[in-house]
Amino acid sequence: MSRIMGIDYGQTRIGIALSDELQLFASPYQTLINRSRSEIEEQLQQIIDRERVTKIVVGLPYYLDGTPSKQTERILQFIRELQDLFSVPVVSYDERYSSAEANEILLRKGLPSKKNKEKIDQIAASIILQNYLNSVEKIQ
Repeated sequence: MSRIMGIDYGQTRIGIALSDELQLFASPYQTLINRSRSEIEEQLQQIIDRERVTKIVVGLPYYLDGTPSKQTERILQFIRELQDLFSVPVVSYDERYSSAEANEILLRKGLPSKKNKEKIDQIAASIILQNYLNSVEKIQ
């Protein structure tokens, strides 16, 4: 069995989520601090190997009207780098609303979002991944 990794890429932090082995459910996994590209690549490779990841889904930000945001090109470059570096497929998925949903989840649980930024990134990654898993399930 294998897993799919979800990534919520940010200039400061990178939220990571993983699917279960049946690829039905996404769960927050880890937050990486985005200090250097080589460190991030090494950490991602370790997760891919340890968790038997067979695909990576990276959240791609758009404005509400569907136009690319300022961050979109930066993340497209990150996706190209991942595609060159890793042997698993890397795809993008629309991440509109994922951070807002993650903040809402923490608020409902009574947790202040300012003190839980790393959790927000992980939860946002799991929302992106879950939306991707749900969309793939409908296609098949």
